Amino acid sequence: MRAKYKILVLVNLNEFTDGIIISAIELAKKINAEISLFHVKKATDIVKRENQLSAVRAINSDYNVTDKKIKLLVNEISKAHQIPITYAFAIGNVKHELDQLLENSQPDIIVLGKPVSKTFSFMGDNMVKYVLKNHSGGVLVVDPKNRIRPKEDVVVATLNSSSTNPRLPYLVDLFKTSHTPLKSFKIVNKGIKPQDLNAKNTGKTVEYIFEKGDNSIRNLSKYLSLNNINVLCLDLDANETESDYAIINIDRVLEHLNVSILVS
Repeated sequence: MRAKYKILVLVNLNEFTDGIIISAIELAKKINAEISLFHVKKATDIVKRENQLSAVRAINSDYNVTDKKIKLLVNEISKAHQIPITYAFAIGNVKHELDQLLENSQPDIIVLGKPVSKTFSFMGDNMVKYVLKNHSGGVLVVDPKNRIRPKEDVVVATLNSSSTNPRLPYLVDLFKTSHTPLKSFKIVNKGIKPQDLNAKNTGKTVEYIFEKGDNSIRNLSKYLSLNNINVLCLDLDANETESDYAIINIDRVLEHLNVSILVS
């Protein structure tokens, strides 16, 4: 029997945290995964005085308060959705603490919220880009308004990607849970014809091909909305190596597409 996949949820305890965790739970149920949650806080955000004793007291006090807050949150959501969730909390350098956790836990998927500002800041350290750069597995960036919800069908689409990506073996399990045909979106360089890409429309897959242009991402956004897509799968490696496909800017995707994005 195959071991369960491992999902790591990164949270910053804002108003979208519940939705991010619930999206991770629904994903875990569909692909048979276990969930752990992680929150990290910079010591410089806690310590306001240079006095060492005062700094230690401030850190200890904040740690206890935050730990209780996370424990209560995890217990409530875990009980409501009937799925176990483990958690960890650290105070220190955000990237250093995350690097250590990734090395020790080796998650298959990292789940975190889509940045709400144009600077793409998460935990104060531009975390989305950092995770995409340093994690070799999947990364689900959850859109707070278009996330995976309980008792609702997950409508999945791919963008310049394959439904059988070997780096994301759990995609097959995810696709099986959808009751609608898989939507395959491609943005291609000018001059590339659909037949050059071996385009195939079957009962299980519907393919849409856009020519690269200034409005290609905005046009894609309209089609995603019309098809009620809530998870879009994007293969960054194929994005860089496949000559027929147009290079897709991940910043523009995060900014203009109102869907949760699963990146490999």
